[in-house]
Amino acid sequence: MNSTIEKRNVTFDILFNEIANGRVSHAYLIDENNNSDAYKLVIKFIKEILCNNREKKCTNCSICQRIDDNNYPEFRIIEPDGMYIKKQQLVELQQYFSRFAVEGKKRVYLIKDCDMMRPEAANSLLKFLEEPENDIVAILMTNNFNNVLPTIVSRCQYVKFNGEFNLDDNNKNNEYYEMMLSFIYDLAIDKRMVILNKKNYFGNNDILKNRDLLLNLMDLLIGIFYDILKIKNNINSNSLIINDKLLKISDIFENNRILNDINYLILLKDSIKFNVNVALFFDDLILNI
Repeated sequence: MNSTIEKRNVTFDILFNEIANGRVSHAYLIDENNNSDAYKLVIKFIKEILCNNREKKCTNCSICQRIDDNNYPEFRIIEPDGMYIKKQQLVELQQYFSRFAVEGKKRVYLIKDCDMMRPEAANSLLKFLEEPENDIVAILMTNNFNNVLPTIVSRCQYVKFNGEFNLDDNNKNNEYYEMMLSFIYDLAIDKRMVILNKKNYFGNNDILKNRDLLLNLMDLLIGIFYDILKIKNNINSNSLIINDKLLKISDIFENNRILNDINYLILLKDSIKFNVNVALFFDDLILNI
């Protein structure tokens, strides 16, 4: 299902929790993934960072209203000027943020369609990202992630909008669910042993020959990782059937790793639609999560 403001993407729930715990990153790269609610939710995220009344779930104080109107002094939006984002726009942004804050403790700038930066603009932004100020948060948005410079990607916390994935009871009673859960658990405990004994997980001829089954396994893995996220961050965890393995994995894995693994698995699942070498596919899977 698609993310909406009423039923938020679990990835963003994690980010909101990090704000509450005082762990705001200096830069986020938001992959919109054609989600029509992306901008609205990012603005809500920005309000969470900047609003002084976030404990009260404020949405209509003076700060929040001025963010909506784009006239709050600690918030700036950059978007393409014509076809591109130009270097001068980034220079002016840096000059503006070189001054002390007028209100509040945090300042945020949002760059929409960041993949549309000209090379000289991207290089100017890189210098800004390489020497982050403690009170400045950068949020970059794109619907064309593959066109964003790798050097910019590497300096940001990557967040991708995905349809939130829920495993129903039929999935969890599936004979492969326990196998995939054990696979993730064993990776968390001792990846070396998983590499040495990979046939215990993926040696079944049905898996090697059946592409539809392989897609189902990827869905199970993605769903299990979402459950781990929810348990770790106490998000709708009351509705989950929690076992010792899920609890242990949630203790071992950090949020960033779980989020990165989810995004990796989604990309890997897409590759199954093409002619992939299944044996190499599993090697890649084991090494990268």
